[in-house]
Amino acid sequence: MRHFFSLSIVLLVFGTFSGAKAAGLLGVCLDNNSVPSECASNKLFFPKYAINNGKATVKYRIDRGSLGDFDESTLQSSVNDVLSRWENVSSLDFSLDGDGLMPVNVDGTNYNDYLFSDGPLGYSPIIFDDTGEILIDVMGEGAENDILGFATARFFNVRNNQILSINESQSLINGYLYKLSNRPGINNLTELLDEFKSTILHEFAHMVGLDHSQGGQIEEYERFTRGEEVPELELDKFPIMFPISANPNLDLQRDDISSVTIAYPKSSIANSTGSIRGSLLNGTVPIKSANIIAYNVNNPLAEMVTSASDVDGLGQGNFVLPYLSPGSYIIKV
Repeated sequence: MRHFFSLSIVLLVFGTFSGAKAAGLLGVCLDNNSVPSECASNKLFFPKYAINNGKATVKYRIDRGSLGDFDESTLQSSVNDVLSRWENVSSLDFSLDGDGLMPVNVDGTNYNDYLFSDGPLGYSPIIFDDTGEILIDVMGEGAENDILGFATARFFNVRNNQILSINESQSLINGYLYKLSNRPGINNLTELLDEFKSTILHEFAHMVGLDHSQGGQIEEYERFTRGEEVPELELDKFPIMFPISANPNLDLQRDDISSVTIAYPKSSIANSTGSIRGSLLNGTVPIKSANIIAYNVNNPLAEMVTSASDVDGLGQGNFVLPYLSPGSYIIKV
């Protein structure tokens, strides 16, 4: 069994999408043969990297070789460049392991040693699937046309049947969609590189335990992709953690920062913003995994944050909506 699927692989796609989850943390089962939706409540955990001395250090290495139309040097500098955006708003510390490069160029002949290794590698690998052949082998023919990449936490620190923290993660980027000849809707390599950076920004968040955002914009976006006019749609206000590659910019939105604040708080941000906490109940019965959205009434799209009920895994329907600016909010479930 490919036991790292105990934490569902999280995909970034372009085009239409259904079934997005609320922002917050990703659930993982202690039982490697289960998926989060089938977990008993006492087997569902929301792990993150351990914070020591105010920092959550994530050691990573970058694949050697090219990705679609991009060479090794461009890829390495792009990855290192975008990670500071998460570090600036959280206690995360992304750190290159050793020389920062994986021992080999990972391809269709050797990917099992890294993607499905029997034990930790000592770092979190960022795998560049140059032609999409690995993705096809893992997920089936046609996957290369829709999936920009995937990421997951892979190994965990476990004690007394409790998952304490993430030990190691992994990510794979699909090079088939980073070849300009396969992307008729993209005009030049500059646009394609910006999308690659956005994908890396998104996937690294999954690697450290963050889930997708669904700030009530799925329906509007799907109408937009069908060619309908959607006047209220502002793509540059979509979170980076939206499940579809939508925002053309690389700016983290309020919901992105709120989500990472739940797992990796930064004192300067926590002390200068507000939060809403509560529990979602049906009578006296806690509701788990509902999407909870808080809208600032004066600027609902830009000042929107989301979370899932029971995000702490205690079975009480608890939720937290941090990183709020002063104002009046409407909460929807």
